[in-house]
Amino acid sequence: MKALLKKLIGDERLGALDYYRHPQDRNYCSGPFNGQEFRREIFLDLMRNISFSAIVETGTYLGTTTEYLHDASRLPVYTVEQYDGYGEGKVLNLEYLAPVRAQLRLAIFFPARKSGEESGLKRGCVVLAKDPDAVAILRNTGTISEYRE
Repeated sequence: MKALLKKLIGDERLGALDYYRHPQDRNYCSGPFNGQEFRREIFLDLMRNISFSAIVETGTYLGTTTEYLHDASRLPVYTVEQYDGYGEGKVLNLEYLAPVRAQLRLAIFFPARKSGEESGLKRGCVVLAKDPDAVAILRNTGTISEYRE
């Protein structure tokens, strides 16, 4: 049945339908950011230090983090559900990021906390920035650390 609905109404509408039909599933991952409390700290730190006009979220899944991002920021949140291409057994690391980093000349920031100290489901996290003013601000936050060669 779900496959037929997906074909008829598409992924986006099917996801929205599931979100409203099954509210009990919204906390599947123990809340926003897959239950990772430190990721919430990173988000709040970014919100305190940078004036955003909107938020773009990739990997929306059930919308739990999407809802949190909007409620906490009161900003528009644009979302896309995209398969985690780095997949099982792989990691979101510098090798994975190298092509986009080189092409766009981005600064890369990773969580300042080691992944073994994270709560919740273990998922990749990276903050990418290009604007020199934003990069300078990000260098002074306590929740993320810049990768430098």
